Amino acid sequence: MGYTHYWYYNPSKANSNKETSFRKASEEIAKYKTLLETRGLVVKGSLGEGEAEINDHLIAYNGDGTQGLDHESFYLERDTQSPRNGFAFCKTARKPYDTLVCLSLISLFEAFGDRSVFSYCSDGDEREWSEAYGVYREVKKKEPPTLEAASPPED
Repeated sequence: MGYTHYWYYNPSKANSNKETSFRKASEEIAKYKTLLETRGLVVKGSLGEGEAEINDHLIAYNGDGTQGLDHESFYLERDTQSPRNGFAFCKTARKPYDTLVCLSLISLFEAFGDRSVFSYCSDGDEREWSEAYGVYREVKKKEPPTLEAASPPED
């Protein structure tokens, strides 16, 4: 086992415009990425090399593989639901890109605004999310959603 973040993404359940919500989240994630890079974070493509892909159709990145700071990629396609009822995950092993993964989950959760469309949970607790929460507060000037608020709905 490793330190992991989990999410459920069910695009077929989106009541509003899925494209608009995904675009909103991807634009926000790109801004977080840029901000974190100014602070020394190196974000690479999904295999730990090349360029990250954050656009209207795909969010795919990893840590810096050239420095051994990659682990599993964060990968989410706008129009594709995981064959496991929307369930997906990313093991970060607490490597530096973990902060961007946490901020990505928050951005997607807020953009869709419906836990039946996008929700998340984590092996971490509020303390382990503190760096991401700090960046969120700095940028948004408000409190982030709690892990409990973003957790998958009970079915």
